[in-house]
Amino acid sequence: MASAELDYTIEIPDQPCWSQENSPNRSRKEAGMRQPLVILLGWGGCTDKNLAKYSAIYHKRGCIVIRYTAPWHMVFFSESLGIPSLRVLAQKLLELLFDYEVEKEPLLFHVFSNAGVMLYRYVLELLQTHRRFCHLRVVGTIFDSGPGDSNLLGALRALAAVLE
Repeated sequence: MASAELDYTIEIPDQPCWSQENSPNRSRKEAGMRQPLVILLGWGGCTDKNLAKYSAIYHKRGCIVIRYTAPWHMVFFSESLGIPSLRVLAQKLLELLFDYEVEKEPLLFHVFSNAGVMLYRYVLELLQTHRRFCHLRVVGTIFDSGPGDSNLLGALRALAAVLE
């Protein structure tokens, strides 16, 4: 499995995403819609425990959730030097959808800070250019605390926070 190198977490609800379709509180239009598969892309230095708090919100609503944070050294060093190492991680992240056979689900990305945006940039590129991924259906993206201005002082503060 190509995804074996990623340090990710996936949460699959006990009830399928579509099990709430017949809920009396849902309109007829909503009943035909499926809950999206949510991909959380963490900020620099984010831990899985940090992302789990956000994941719980989506999981309670019946969504499959994938949590992933790119390694800080790739975000702060490789990308800063023009080495597109996050592109490989973005491809492996999208391949997870096929590994778990959920590639037909609508996708919602929740992207945190600049590190999440840097990874999401490659996700978007792959969705546009890679034959295998062009049929994936992104229904929304949430940009949470980013992207921010890129400047040396801000980058150094972020790196210092990660290294604490």
